[in-house]
Amino acid sequence: MPKIPYPVDHPLPVAELLDLSFRVYLATLVRCLPFAALAVIAYQLPNLSHLSGALAPARSPLKGSLDPRHIALNLVGVVVALVLYGAVLLRQDAMCRGRPAGAELAAVARRVPGIVVFAIVFALALAPASLCYPPTHHGLSLLLLVPVGYFTVAACCAFPILLLRRAAALSSFAQSWRLTHGGLWRLCLIWTVTFTTLLGLSVPLGAIPAFAAAVLSHGDATVAPAAAAVIAFALLTLATPLGAAIQLVVLGDLTARRAGAALASPTSVAA
Repeated sequence: MPKIPYPVDHPLPVAELLDLSFRVYLATLVRCLPFAALAVIAYQLPNLSHLSGALAPARSPLKGSLDPRHIALNLVGVVVALVLYGAVLLRQDAMCRGRPAGAELAAVARRVPGIVVFAIVFALALAPASLCYPPTHHGLSLLLLVPVGYFTVAACCAFPILLLRRAAALSSFAQSWRLTHGGLWRLCLIWTVTFTTLLGLSVPLGAIPAFAAAVLSHGDATVAPAAAAVIAFALLTLATPLGAAIQLVVLGDLTARRAGAALASPTSVAA
């Protein structure tokens, strides 16, 4: 494994932060892919139930969210996906620190009660977003999406804190809030660049196999949806470890910034 300057011990400019994130991603991708693929499958548990006929699709996002069966399936799927995603986080952290990897899934499994609380809190915080569909009232949609987006960015370090620092679920949100306070615009830039890059890469990576499948299928109407599902699954699987790598590097960067700010404060100087 190539030498990577991790963990982060000093504040990084945005360009260096993204560069380090991609280096962590590329160095750990192969060994994280199994967990990432299973996490994507687990997150799609409600959709898989619809396809199998075990559960009828919801007529609207809001009504679906109020159906007890949907709630149960979504919660189970999200928790299992978070456990597997947590294994990706811990494996990346271990590999970049030069530690042996292999016991991450068991370590995350011991944190399942906290992960359940984390998932419930996050779901409740994002619940207003369900009122934005269909977007018939654009003003209301914007008003609801602003606090949801603010919370999402402010809580971007909560899950790594939950696992790496073994914090309680509610404490992880509070710690993430303190770390991100004052730097939300910078974090928005980081995640915007990330999503734009992923979108720019996914278009050609998805279009080429989709075109090949259309040509080889000779007009078969069943091939296109199947090919689209496989391509989406592959792209989401590849993107999952990148999101984890960025979260790890962002957490290190914000921790270093907070430590530097504490040392530079007048109270610290006087002490």
